[in-house]
Formats: sequence, structure tokens, C-alpha cells
Amino acid sequence: MPDARFVLSFAIAAAVALPPLPAAAAFTPRTKLHVSVTADLLPYIRVQSCETECEPNDPPRRQGYGERSDDPPQLSSNGARRIEWQIADRIRHCEEYRPIWRIDCLADGFKQISRSLPRGGEYASLREKLSSTADELAALARRNADPVKPPERLQAQTSAGPRRTSRPLVPIAPQNLPTANRAADAIVSDLSTTLLRSAPNPAAQPEIARIAAAVDSTRVLLRSS
Repeated sequence: MPDARFVLSFAIAAAVALPPLPAAAAFTPRTKLHVSVTADLLPYIRVQSCETECEPNDPPRRQGYGERSDDPPQLSSNGARRIEWQIADRIRHCEEYRPIWRIDCLADGFKQISRSLPRGGEYASLREKLSSTADELAALARRNADPVKPPERLQAQTSAGPRRTSRPLVPIAPQNLPTANRAADAIVSDLSTTLLRSAPNPAAQPEIARIAAAVDSTRVLLRSS
């Protein structure tokens, strides 16, 4: 059998010697050249990478919350239900602790929920608002902290199993608790109202409304303290 490199060199030389096609006829219609590949030709064949050279009709890759890897994630019904569940789970968790711990427990919960959300797309604003509210509640707890009782990392047995706070919680001084709870109630109420006014588009309004209602339900935790 002829040497593969000689065959390829001959084919290239023959192609160069051919007269150019008229502009109207060039590459019309599109055809594919079928060549039998033998073992001695394999070293000269470049392997196609699907990262950059896939056919246009190849299905898009799905990653995260978007249709393509570069699509911003959209707030979905499943996403809203997950956030609802996380908020309800945090309420059950914080209910297991004495009232002096509940404001900072709720702050810890909102922070953890915000960190679980995607950073981009329609989740970005929700993530920022939950995180900002968590910071406000944590600062409120520090301003009203019990000077003689140090922060503690707590654990409780809930209906969903044993739960532990992600960080030490700041206890509220008993004499400051009524005032602190009213301030915390106002912070949470403001978050709920802000969420209702900030739906990214009409299609997301039902999901935002469900999340806002779940946020508003945490006020019961503060009022019962």
C-alpha cells in the first residue's frame, strides 16, 4: 500500500492545480467527502472536540437553572417551593429555642437560605434581600445582647431531625426582648413588602408572592416570644 503521507501530498497538489470554481457555484450545494479510513491514516486525523466544534444541531448542554450554561437562572415554581420549605424548616428550628435566641436564629436562617440560592438571574435580587435582612437582624441582636450571657452554637431536635445553628447565636437581654422583637417584626415585614414589589417580571409574580408569604409567616415566631 502507498505511504499515507505520499497519498495526502498528492491529493493536496492535485487540488491546488484545479482551476477555481465560479463564485456562484462555490460550495453549492454542500456535500460531504467520504474517505475510507485505514489504520495507517489515523495518526493524521485530528480528533474533533465537542467543546468548540459540535454541529449546530447538537442539543444544548443543560447546567444549573438555565437552558444553556450561559443562561441566567429563572425563578421557577420548584425553586419557590424549595425556598418556602427552607423558611418553614427554619421556623420549626428556631421554635425549639428560648425567645432570647430567636432573632439571631432567624438571622442565621435567612443567611443560610440566601447562600443556597444561585448568584445570577432572577435569584440575584432575592439572594441579596435575604442576606441584607439577615445582617439587619444579626445587628439588632448584637445591639440588644445580654452582657452576661455569651453567644452559643445551639442544637435542637426538630420534626425534620437534629438541627444545629451554623454559628454561635447572640442572646437578647430579657429586659430588651419586647423592644427587640418589635424591631425584628418590622424588619421582616419590610422584607415581605419589598419582595412583593420587586418581582422581576409578571411571570415570576406568583412565585415571589409565595416566598413573600413564607417570609411574613416568620413574624409569628417573633410575636410568640
